[in-house]
Order: sequence, then C-alpha cells, then structure tokens
Amino acid sequence: MAVLSFTLGWSLFTTNPPMRAHLMLAMNPEQSFEAGLQAIAAGFGCSGDGR
Repeated sequence: MAVLSFTLGWSLFTTNPPMRAHLMLAMNPEQSFEAGLQAIAAGFGCSGDGR
C-alpha cells in the first residue's frame, strides 16, 4: 500500500504544472522519485527494531 500511495501522490504532484515547477526549485523529480522508492523498499526490510 505504501508504494501505491507514494506513486499516486507523486504522479498527482508532478503532472500539475504549477506544482511541478515548484518541486523543480527544490529537487530533481525523477531522481527524488527513485530515492523515495528506495527508502520505502529499505523500510520493508527493517525488522522494526532499527536494524
């Protein structure tokens, strides 16, 4: 569910021209999307005790 929510939210923000322009001031949307997916995937591997 986390990946679906992240992807849907990301697509809504990046397909909105004013929001995309705002996001591009702070980050590269393509690189940031990949980093976000990697962070979610890393969280799936977490045992819950910080490892």
